[in-house]
Amino acid sequence: MRAHQSTDPDIHQECIDGHFVVNKNQIPFCAIGVNHAPEHINRIMKVIGGLVGITQNACARERFFLTAPELSRLAEEAQVMAGSPTTTRQEHHDLSLAVWTRQEENIARLKKVIISSMNPMKYDNEDLPNIITTDVMPAEVQNDVCNQGDIGQQKYANFAEKRINTNEVSI
Repeated sequence: MRAHQSTDPDIHQECIDGHFVVNKNQIPFCAIGVNHAPEHINRIMKVIGGLVGITQNACARERFFLTAPELSRLAEEAQVMAGSPTTTRQEHHDLSLAVWTRQEENIARLKKVIISSMNPMKYDNEDLPNIITTDVMPAEVQNDVCNQGDIGQQKYANFAEKRINTNEVSI
């Protein structure tokens, strides 16, 4: 990527201009990477039941993947011609009233749990509970969680001693 500017200036300029993502709509900040875009096509095909039963038949699978995107496009054009509402959104899906309401309800529930049970930032008890369920963490797990830095350092020192310093164990 660092050599793009000198080895392929046209590609470099396209990246600088932001042409390395796919936009399926005009909603800001909804672009996806080019490697992710085919997954959206696959999902559209799966939703209509297209992939069921053909995964073991190579010829059927090949025909399907060659024709399904075009059939999907034609179906969408037919919907537009018939005056049927299309599925294109005018805003990001997370900005819908249903998503916003559910998120606000979840925040209120979480606040209620934190306020009623404990302040997770100022917890002085010896047991470590789950802040949602209030289940107490088992002692051996609690020990590992609380001492993870020390345990990691010991594991690293052991690894380095046996594999790097003495070649006792092959990497």
